[in-house]
Amino acid sequence: MIQQVFFILALLFIAPYTLLIIFIVAGWVKTPCCRKQTISQPLPKVSVIVAFRNEAANLPALLSCLSAQQYPLHRLEVLMSDDFSEDHGTDIILKHTTQHPVFQLIRPGNSTHRGKKAALRRALDKARGEIIITTDADCTMDDQWVKNLASPFENNAVQMAMGPVEIINTGSMFSHMQALEFSSLVGTAGGAASWGKPVLCNGANLAFRRKTVQELLPQLPGQKYLSGDDMFMMHAIQKHHPGSIRFVKNRGAMVSTRPAASVKVFFMQRMRWVSKSTGFTDLFTLLTGAIVALSNLFMAISLVLTVVFFQKLLVFVVGLWIIKALVDASLVMPVTNFMGQPRLMRYFPVLSMLYPFYVSTTLAAGFVFPNRWKSRKVNTA
Repeated sequence: MIQQVFFILALLFIAPYTLLIIFIVAGWVKTPCCRKQTISQPLPKVSVIVAFRNEAANLPALLSCLSAQQYPLHRLEVLMSDDFSEDHGTDIILKHTTQHPVFQLIRPGNSTHRGKKAALRRALDKARGEIIITTDADCTMDDQWVKNLASPFENNAVQMAMGPVEIINTGSMFSHMQALEFSSLVGTAGGAASWGKPVLCNGANLAFRRKTVQELLPQLPGQKYLSGDDMFMMHAIQKHHPGSIRFVKNRGAMVSTRPAASVKVFFMQRMRWVSKSTGFTDLFTLLTGAIVALSNLFMAISLVLTVVFFQKLLVFVVGLWIIKALVDASLVMPVTNFMGQPRLMRYFPVLSMLYPFYVSTTLAAGFVFPNRWKSRKVNTA
């Protein structure tokens, strides 16, 4: 009887998950991989926006990358929007602006709102580019990044473009695991977007038309969340302009960011992602999240129950874990190859064992604890 129940539950949770991953992998494979993007004249005016807070250690590398962009200076502006930093990051930017006029520091007023979302909107109000590109202060990128990310907008129907994000391997086991886990998110973002069903994007590497965003911003949901404008904007664009979102499968459009410094910081970030998901209304995104969450929750619970109470089912449950691992590998392997990190697959067996427990823990914590961004608990914007 117990074995029959486990079998039915396995079909109920693992079969939809397998079909979902097949759908995503097929989308990833059919997305063309462009080594070099071409963009015709005249080039669009581009505004790069970076919201930052206490990022003095990371700003020099970012500023260097942005200064090296192979894009006409008269068609480019870089808006660095401060969110009440308490370090000397603003001094670094001010010094940089004297040598590079395309850079502009946007300071908050004493009565202005706090938080990343508010900092981004202050910059957006001042942006003059036809195309807006956002990234984070702890990112670095290729000198063709702006050109590659702006290239999809030659198609007038395109309203948003998302680029890949890689986690830099710092040599530690923890950084390798983060890089491997994040590659699955990149694959999911690219694969789903290729079918016109985007479910993930990352503000660290995102581009959109300024006119479209300004039209949608007043009605954008998720105002109570400190961050998440990237996902809420993606959903709004998908709703009002179906099929207008592209994933740029080009390593020249990729940004690199450092891994979380500690397990605590890592989980705080993932909890923040989970907490803002309660504001999503896109049905396919919600369905995708539910399938992934429930399948991993089932795997974690089934293993614990089997080890503690139903040892006779251990072979059956271990078989399920192996099947799920193979399904996950079908997604992660092509993405790590694309990102030039195939050796990360050495850590896949460990990650596949930890992942269901990590997802279950993050889900529980994300719905219980408030979201934060740089020590901020509530959004005053």
